[in-house]
Amino acid sequence: MPIYVKFRRTGFWRAYVGSKVEALITLIYNLVKSYNFGKRVTVEVYLIDEEKGEWKPLFKETSLNGLFARKDTIRKTIEGLNFFDLLKISLHIDFPLSEYPAYATLYYAPELKRVYGDIELGIYATDECETILDVYKGKVKDLAIALNDFKSDISNLVAINVNKIVVGKDPDSFIFIDEPSIYRGYSRGREFIKDILSTLSVKEEKYSSLLGPYRKEFIASIFWKIPHFREDIVRMCRKYNITISLRSYVVYSNDAEAIPRMYQEVSKQYFEQLFKELDDKKKIERKIKKIVLKTKDLVQ
Repeated sequence: MPIYVKFRRTGFWRAYVGSKVEALITLIYNLVKSYNFGKRVTVEVYLIDEEKGEWKPLFKETSLNGLFARKDTIRKTIEGLNFFDLLKISLHIDFPLSEYPAYATLYYAPELKRVYGDIELGIYATDECETILDVYKGKVKDLAIALNDFKSDISNLVAINVNKIVVGKDPDSFIFIDEPSIYRGYSRGREFIKDILSTLSVKEEKYSSLLGPYRKEFIASIFWKIPHFREDIVRMCRKYNITISLRSYVVYSNDAEAIPRMYQEVSKQYFEQLFKELDDKKKIERKIKKIVLKTKDLVQ
């Protein structure tokens, strides 16, 4: 159950490329600071050529302090790559999280970003610990605080914003909200609604033709503006024992099935009913004829 982070570029490409490196190291810092910051550990940093499958070691450190001290060096290495080489590589860091071996990978290749987002951070499975959920078992609130601190810490970086963070079972959880997850954070509330609509359009084939990108944006925006709808989302979160912050739009729970259960209720109560209306061809035809006839009367 890794952490997946998706960014939105807000400025020049070169600045964005470097800011992603700083964001990656800031994320690691916020997760490890309450565990093993300053202890003697092994940290290894690699550049991966995804096209050739080659791992190039950049350096090895004996403390997390050493990693953070080399942040500018890593950034300059990445910024020094030409555009086409950059699109083939990933930056990979092995480090300890608590007493467990962990990894963080920063992706630049578009085909990998579509699957994993910009960052994937997880635990190497051992007999004692299989996923990051085991590290935060029963205390997902601590993880939520660390991720909130991460978003706050990178808010002043140039050319980059956090668009979405998901802590889920696998990459499917990053894309689909009906898959197990313990944390979902968004830049705006309507992005959460767009995730619901995207999941519906893929998982329910009958809705796919009704939900193009622009229509998703429009529907999500309209729903999120309605106070009663937001109040109902809060009610459903309480029902399924999910903690919610409408201000930053974050939902999290110790139960990985709670958020998918809420998704099912929201979909059934609101969106399935809406799509039946949108799919009513006779009703749409009547509306079109009404608009055309009204326009004809105005012209005459």
